[in-house]
Amino acid sequence: LVFSVAVIAQTSLNPDDYPNNLWQKVIGVYDYKALGANSDFLSIMSYDQPTSGGPVAGLDWVKKVVLFAISQVPASKLSLGIPFYFWKWDNTNGKLVDIGTFGRIAELLQYPKQIIKKGRDPIYQVPWVTYIQQKKSYTAWYEDSKSFSVKTDLARLYKMHGFSAWALGQEDPAIHSVIKTRNI
Repeated sequence: LVFSVAVIAQTSLNPDDYPNNLWQKVIGVYDYKALGANSDFLSIMSYDQPTSGGPVAGLDWVKKVVLFAISQVPASKLSLGIPFYFWKWDNTNGKLVDIGTFGRIAELLQYPKQIIKKGRDPIYQVPWVTYIQQKKSYTAWYEDSKSFSVKTDLARLYKMHGFSAWALGQEDPAIHSVIKTRNI
């Protein structure tokens, strides 16, 4: 048997580095060093970036998560958790209003009349699409094969155990080609 533990992303041991008392509520209960010493590997859930007003997990955030994790646990005992879902933001009030699968994004992209603009953020390395739905403007930040490649490059660079994902079946189908061709 292989024993792994999924842990919420941390970027430091300082409670003040996390908004809304998240350290006290949930993040601080994970002792990476103790869990790493007593498991075969940890799956670091680098998603649900707590300070994001955009992507589920921007590359800059994921890098911070990886660098902190490898300061606590040998990289070979860490699996990088990557999201396969999107966050949809209301552009009027800036609130997160939906979470969904790549399939829903692919469907949206088939209706160019709804789309105002789309692109890939150069810092976050995550694609986004701004569109109109029922006369309201929204922006969805989603993961695709390119953002997946960039994140798995981090796992490879630091010689991590591999990657984990939430959740299988929600991904861009092109991710499977990346996994096969890169043998990750």
